Amino acid sequence: MKTKYLYFSCAWLCATLALSQIPNGSFETWTNKDPDNWETSNTNSNSNIVSVTKVGSAKAGSNAMKLSAWAYQGFTFGPIAICPHSNSYFPYAGHPTMITGWYMASLQGGDKMMVSGALRKSHGTIGGGVSYFTTNTSVYQQFQVPISYTSTANSDSATMVVTLFSQSGGGTDLNPASYVIIDDIQFSNGTPNGVSELSKEKKIRLKQDLQTGLLRIEFDLIQSGPVNLFMCDLQGRVVREILSGNQDPGKFRVDHQMDDLPPAMYLLKLETVDGAVTAKVFSY
Repeated sequence: MKTKYLYFSCAWLCATLALSQIPNGSFETWTNKDPDNWETSNTNSNSNIVSVTKVGSAKAGSNAMKLSAWAYQGFTFGPIAICPHSNSYFPYAGHPTMITGWYMASLQGGDKMMVSGALRKSHGTIGGGVSYFTTNTSVYQQFQVPISYTSTANSDSATMVVTLFSQSGGGTDLNPASYVIIDDIQFSNGTPNGVSELSKEKKIRLKQDLQTGLLRIEFDLIQSGPVNLFMCDLQGRVVREILSGNQDPGKFRVDHQMDDLPPAMYLLKLETVDGAVTAKVFSY
């Protein structure tokens, strides 16, 4: 009886630990040109150019993942890696406070790395986070992406995205010399230390009705000037222009319907004379 109990306990513990890890977040195993359990721009490229590669300069273990800007037919595109793949989620049970990992970077011309993640419970998104990083470093530095929630429940699944954007926030017109190397990405608990370099800028205040799909966007404008509010997909393509034009200082509220967009995570970007800030939003 004791033997059976110990076997059951070990099996339950191993299954729980396996469920609580990002698949191949250490980028140790690869099949052909992609890391196992990740979909990359290698797969979606119309050319033979490989923008995501395995490198041996790992933080730990033997391998890490390198994402490089790539040129094709006169355009330079940002690479992307998604776990497990587009519009899909991997099993993950927990309520982490942040995404952590290690990176080295050579980001040119204002290009930036974006790391984002989303967590679901019973097919509904309950939390997520997105942060941008522009610091160049030839030695590994840790990054942190704070996660915010609409529920206290533990998730049952999650997804992860790492990509490069241009200075303007788009997925094209990057500097062809830009690249990042990523290793040991995972969900973590603790208090985020504010590594996100846009976290000090003003915030967009969001409230979303999950039943009707109505997204309420609130922000403050300190100075008169042009205001651009638009939504992009995770590859930097503008999918919705919400507000554009000169505005006087004050508090603003914009209601926007989301239920006509394909279910996915999107990036809501606000550009004003006070600066720019990006927030994650979801269509269910």
